[in-house]
Amino acid sequence: MVGLAGLTHGIRNVKRLAEIVRVLVRHGFGEVVSRLHLHDALPASVVGGLNLLRKSPKTPASRGERLRAVLVELGTTYVKLGQVLSTRPDLIPPDICADLEKLQDRVPPVSDTEAAQVVLEELGAPPNEAFGSFGDSPVASASISQVHRATLKNGTAVAVKIQRPGIAAVVEADIELLTSIAAWIVRRGVSTPGFDPPGSVKEFSRSIRRELDFTHEARMVERFARNFSGAETVHVPKVYTDVSTSRVMTMEWIAGTPVRDAEKLREQGHDLGRVARHGLDVVLKQIFEHGLFHADPHPGNIFILPEDVICLLDYGMVGQITPDDSERIATLLLSIMSKDVERATSVVLELAEADGRTDRKALQRDLHEFIEFDAEQIMKGMAFGEAMNRLVGTLREHELVLPARHTLLIKALATIEQVGRGLDPSLDIAAQMRPYVERLLKRRYSARRVVSDVSRAMRDMLALGRSLPGDVRELVASFRSGGFKIALRPEDIHRLTDAHERSSNRVTFGMIIGSLIIGSSTLMQLSSGPNFLGLPVIGLVGYLLAAVLGLAMVFSMWRSRRL
Repeated sequence: MVGLAGLTHGIRNVKRLAEIVRVLVRHGFGEVVSRLHLHDALPASVVGGLNLLRKSPKTPASRGERLRAVLVELGTTYVKLGQVLSTRPDLIPPDICADLEKLQDRVPPVSDTEAAQVVLEELGAPPNEAFGSFGDSPVASASISQVHRATLKNGTAVAVKIQRPGIAAVVEADIELLTSIAAWIVRRGVSTPGFDPPGSVKEFSRSIRRELDFTHEARMVERFARNFSGAETVHVPKVYTDVSTSRVMTMEWIAGTPVRDAEKLREQGHDLGRVARHGLDVVLKQIFEHGLFHADPHPGNIFILPEDVICLLDYGMVGQITPDDSERIATLLLSIMSKDVERATSVVLELAEADGRTDRKALQRDLHEFIEFDAEQIMKGMAFGEAMNRLVGTLREHELVLPARHTLLIKALATIEQVGRGLDPSLDIAAQMRPYVERLLKRRYSARRVVSDVSRAMRDMLALGRSLPGDVRELVASFRSGGFKIALRPEDIHRLTDAHERSSNRVTFGMIIGSLIIGSSTLMQLSSGPNFLGLPVIGLVGYLLAAVLGLAMVFSMWRSRRL
């Protein structure tokens, strides 16, 4: 079958694809399997045992709950994929996002022997020699790693994060399969507006591979430590690089109180309102000043130290935004606060990297309604996260997709707001954010920045002037040599094919109409056969048919221009 080799190429184990298909069908997603034609790549013996028309189970479970069950059953890679998708409300419906947010990355730990073997392979010594002491039982266990409490040889308490044996090979095999499925979906022409399956898989694979490389997380921790150097309200755990590798990471042991335990924090004398403001301030500073932010500040990753100091754990998922991103986001927020719909529309199109096909007027009308009704009311109720989710929903209606770094940012702000409200229901994220936004925009339009921008623009113009003659020569040479190429996206090819088909149909219709006119004119010269008003009936019928077909073609052309 055409396409079968393309789907199975490079897949180490077709049984994995069969397992995925079975799990999807069992949870009521047989229609999805059929629509994507995933069963085409399976042996007939496997397909015969599937009921692709099986309807959703007759249970109270929603589609999001059923999808969550599918991902949990398929294992680590798919749980991580679900967690990434939960940060993309611009791609998937809010109800499914809400269910995917509940995915728990907790699995039974590996045996003491297996954990010790990883330490031996990475550090060159068993745990009892590499460390002063080492707890055999992990204090936390997830699908990629588990954490053990230990001490360095000088007695310093540390947390040792150990990667599960063999997990990297499992993830790579699943990524290979997902990459093949994404390419297959594109070839089959099954697409969702604004959704790029190969691009999404590539983005996900980059994210999970970074999470598998503990040296990347260690570098992120060190960057956060530099960014908050001297800050009195933040503590970043220290990484002990001499006992850390790509599969083992040793960090300072944090003995604070989890932020989720509000009652205990209150008993310890912490000011919960102050803690909430500190936590929010930490995230805002990361976004608007550092350009590097902790993308998963959920309650389990936040500990409170004495003096209401905030300590964030688990830097496996971080987001980065450019200075231009920060300025656009600040401008958007200020536009919403000041009800500047025109400016908000322009910034939204810049953030979503729109390709020019968006109906700007329709988007502006919807943003006006959002700002007048949703944003104002939600902001008054201090529900910033809800306002951002409504905004993303509006963008999704216009098939506008935000880059992953922006949705991670929105997710981080919504999460820290929820955490802060748990401590202090009166927390006002919009009011606390406004000074950051105004300072950033003030720097953007400062005299020094304007001079810098003008100087850079002049340098760019001079560089363009120097390179333009050579670029024109290369372009002309490409034309002459036949090496000039035009890149088309799949959707562009479909549009080109449709246009070609319409043109061919019109040419064919024209030829038929012309033939009818010529034939009818010839018949009109003959006097044989039935006559009407002295004219041959067959010739008149030919003229009439040509007129009907001609009018139909004219109407079709007019209608296509209207659309």
